Amino acid sequence: MAHQLPRFTPLAALAITSSLLAGCTGFRETTTSVRSVPEAPVERLRLTRTGSVPVTGSFQPDGRSVLGQLSASNECTTESSQLIRRREEHDTHTVRGTATAWAVVGGLVTAVGAGLLVASGDADQRVSCGDGRAGDQCESESSAMQTAGFTLLTMGICSAVTGGYFLAQKPNVETKELPAERVTNVKAAGVSCGAARLFEGVSVGFEIPGNGTWSGQALADGSVRIDVSSGIKLPDSESLPVFVLAVPPRLAGIISPGTRLGEVAFGKRNPENRTGVHAKNAGTPVTVALARR
Repeated sequence: MAHQLPRFTPLAALAITSSLLAGCTGFRETTTSVRSVPEAPVERLRLTRTGSVPVTGSFQPDGRSVLGQLSASNECTTESSQLIRRREEHDTHTVRGTATAWAVVGGLVTAVGAGLLVASGDADQRVSCGDGRAGDQCESESSAMQTAGFTLLTMGICSAVTGGYFLAQKPNVETKELPAERVTNVKAAGVSCGAARLFEGVSVGFEIPGNGTWSGQALADGSVRIDVSSGIKLPDSESLPVFVLAVPPRLAGIISPGTRLGEVAFGKRNPENRTGVHAKNAGTPVTVALARR
């Protein structure tokens, strides 16, 4: 009987190895993801609309003086701004399912090849040349089993080594920084523009027709005192508008000189309320940064 099994040759081994390596492209894959890293949000106040002013004032006469109190208006909006940094990650890693399958199948094929080699020692050593047709080869059953054993052993070892090699590979991660994004959300509108101490150093005043402009500077609690010289005649019934005359550098562009804060009428003196306009702000001061629009 003829035993027509593949003959093991160096060329056959090379062809088997090349075929195995040609399939290695499926062992590694690359995934791309974008990771966002948000920074801590920053809250700030800004004017609700162009032309709004963050300060108002109330004024009343006290003898030859005017006592006033500056306070924050409700013309602000609370915003929350957050910077989100982004990076793109390319992760190249082994497809473990494929590599494991190759390693396991390679081990099984290697075991079968080794079994054929062992069994070939007890196989029939008689040489058979087939049926005498063209292309028939003369070989014994033992020789045919050895050829098949070597072939399977080579294939199994190549498969197992290939799978084990890729299982041992570590992931390779490449990172690329992307442009950061800033996200701004409006939390509340029509809120107070801050504490009275924000207006410390603001100079306010009024003009007495024919007798010049009289001014005073706001203290840390927002209170203002404007004294008029004793030789100046005070108007009895006319209400005088009170304006912002000057602002400290930190408020430049937020409060403009010439902004009207209120008015004072010297004909409506109310001595009983002298302490009321000078009362200090009982709240806890809050540091506020106003944003220009």
